[in-house]
Formats: sequence, structure tokens, C-alpha cells
Amino acid sequence: MLVPRGVNDSPLLKHISEYHKLNYVGVVASENRWNATKKELEQIGVSKSFIQRVRAPAGLDINSVLLEEIAISILAEIIEVRRRIEFQRFEEARSLAHEPFGVKTQAVEKRI
Repeated sequence: MLVPRGVNDSPLLKHISEYHKLNYVGVVASENRWNATKKELEQIGVSKSFIQRVRAPAGLDINSVLLEEIAISILAEIIEVRRRIEFQRFEEARSLAHEPFGVKTQAVEKRI
């Protein structure tokens, strides 16, 4: 979670993109501030795929007003991402469980 101050935001995000494999990167920023940061990130060579994965403005849109509500919306978004990843892993494990020896096989057509 990054709360930008307008100084060193882009180099910090570049460092995160290069050295850390994170499932959630959120930036607390207005749309205008995030758009400016995205341009800076592109200029310093941050991959487009990383930029697209950043959640900005961070948090689910629940019309938050109070700081406590903003914090809850961010935590809710983190939980959503975490559960989605767990569900994907469960689905992958379940699909492998139905294959012999846990290995995916391809159907073979018999020609008569």
C-alpha cells in the first residue's frame, strides 16, 4: 500500500515492480494524481502489465468519506484479491484431481 506524497513515488513503485512479487499493490491517490504517476512510471520503464495491476485509487468503491471507511474499503479490496487467488488455486487443484496421476491428459481419437 502506497500513500503518495508526490516525491519518490515512481522510483519506489519501479523498485516494487522489479524486486517484489506482490498480489496486491494499492495506491491511495486521486484519479488525476494516479494518471500523472502512471505517465512517470511509463517514462522510467515500468512494465505496462505492472501498471495495470496497481489498484488506484485503492479500495472498493463504497462511497467512503471518513478515514475509517477508506481503510475498510482498502481492506475489503485486499480480502477480495486474496479470496480470488485462493479460489483460482482451488479450481486448479480440483481440475488436476480429476485427472489420472494429477497430470492433465488430452483426449485421443480412435480412427477405425
